[in-house]
Amino acid sequence: MKNRFVFACAALALAAAPCVAAASSWDGTWKLNQAKSKMTGSTVTVTQNGNMYTLDTGTFKFNFACDGKDYDVLPDRTISCTGSGRNYTLVEKVKGTQYSTTKRQISADGKTLTDVTNGTKPDGTSFTDREMDTRVGGGSGMAGTWRADAVKSSAPGVIVLKVNGDVLHYESPAFKAWSDAKLDGTPAAIQGPTVPAGMTTW
Repeated sequence: MKNRFVFACAALALAAAPCVAAASSWDGTWKLNQAKSKMTGSTVTVTQNGNMYTLDTGTFKFNFACDGKDYDVLPDRTISCTGSGRNYTLVEKVKGTQYSTTKRQISADGKTLTDVTNGTKPDGTSFTDREMDTRVGGGSGMAGTWRADAVKSSAPGVIVLKVNGDVLHYESPAFKAWSDAKLDGTPAAIQGPTVPAGMTTW
C-alpha cells in the first residue's frame, strides 16, 4: 500500500547519525531486525472520484485508475492497476523498467486489505513483501483510510556504514544505493538506480 521504499529505513539510520559522536562503533554491516522494528501503524488514504483514485500517504500522493495504463507516482516511476471489486494487480516501474508486482485483495467484509509484492532488486536478488492493512476510515472497496498492521519482507534490508572524519558513508548493496552525509546536518543526495529522484538525507 505504501510503496516499500526501503530508503525510509536508510534515511532513519542516516538522520540519527548527527546525534552521536562519529565513532568507529558505527562502522560495519547492519541488517534490519524485523522482530524488533516498528514497521506498522502508518496510514494511507485512498479516495475515489469516478474511475480515478487518489492515494495519499501524508508525504506524497498520486492519481491513478485501474485501466492498465501507467500513471506517474514520482518523476522517475509509474504504477499501473488492473482489476476490480476485491482483487487488483499493481505494477510499479522505475525509469520504464518493471520493478515489482503487487497482488492486492480486500476481504469479503471490506475490513482488511492484503498486499503481496514480488520484485527484483538492482543486484538481481528477488524479494517478497507482505502487508496486511486494516480499514480505519470510511469508504468502500479500495477507497478508505488503511492502517498497516502487519508488515514482513523475505529480504530484510542490509546497509553498510562507515564514518570517515566528519562524513558518514552509507551503502545499500542490494539497491546499489549510497550516500555521503556530513555530520553537521547538511543535506546529502542519495544515489542509486531505484532511488527516487531528488531524495536526500542529513
